[in-house]
Amino acid sequence: MENVFEEGMNPVIIAHYNHSGKWGRPRSSAACKTVVLLLICVLIVLENITVLLALWRNKRFHSRMYFLIGNLALSDLLAGVAYMVNIFTSANYSDYRCHAMFVIVG
Repeated sequence: MENVFEEGMNPVIIAHYNHSGKWGRPRSSAACKTVVLLLICVLIVLENITVLLALWRNKRFHSRMYFLIGNLALSDLLAGVAYMVNIFTSANYSDYRCHAMFVIVG
């Protein structure tokens, strides 16, 4: 299955896919992979929310070390949310994106 360059596709993105060898590969729906990745992201977000709530509610955890653990949990939470957004916004229309969309969406 050969992909065809259509009107409106971003030539820089097409050049990248040509260079990386991904342009000629057939695309699969990969619904199962998407569901597994979303499930992992949801678990990451829930686990980090649990850590943040435990640190916030327990006065014994209000020290420097736990402050750093809370920062790690918050950054991991935000990374999980960003990856979920990336999964939802990545689709078959990625060939049509402009440079600004790659910076904003990923």
